[in-house]
Amino acid sequence: MTVTIFMNMSADGFIAKNDDDVPFISDEEWDLYLQKVGKADALIVGRKTYELMKEAGDFEDLGNPRTVVMTNNESLKDEGNISFTHDTAASIVKALSTEGYKNIFVTGGAVTNSYFLKEKCVDSVVICISPYILGAGILFSADKDAEQQMTLAKHSVLDNGAILLEYNVKK
Repeated sequence: MTVTIFMNMSADGFIAKNDDDVPFISDEEWDLYLQKVGKADALIVGRKTYELMKEAGDFEDLGNPRTVVMTNNESLKDEGNISFTHDTAASIVKALSTEGYKNIFVTGGAVTNSYFLKEKCVDSVVICISPYILGAGILFSADKDAEQQMTLAKHSVLDNGAILLEYNVKK
């Protein structure tokens, strides 16, 4: 089983503005996201990312994958192939593995990314860096203790100048 974090970010390291807007993601970068994440067996997101994706219709664009939403709101009820949990990252990965999922993508936000990094549940990280400066916003990880050492596996440049970096996490 492989757990991959996939994030788009601005050239100055932000995954969104403080109001959750992502003006830097081009159509080309969105198509890349759909291509990469669309291959996932399961998707893990935080509650705020879930709400933004649901409102935008992103789950339909991804083929309605099995999705786990990390949240502290225990009043949210599972619906279809979407489940809500306040379990640890390691528990979520174990449960998805038991269910037979082998290719799991974590796609934010910053708090969710930090949980998976801190618990050493990540095998690879894919970052698409947009040629755009936000100046301020939400960082890749919400926790300074989510430090990970990685090795570069692949890199490429998109037509719009964005850089795709694919890393393997050192275990």
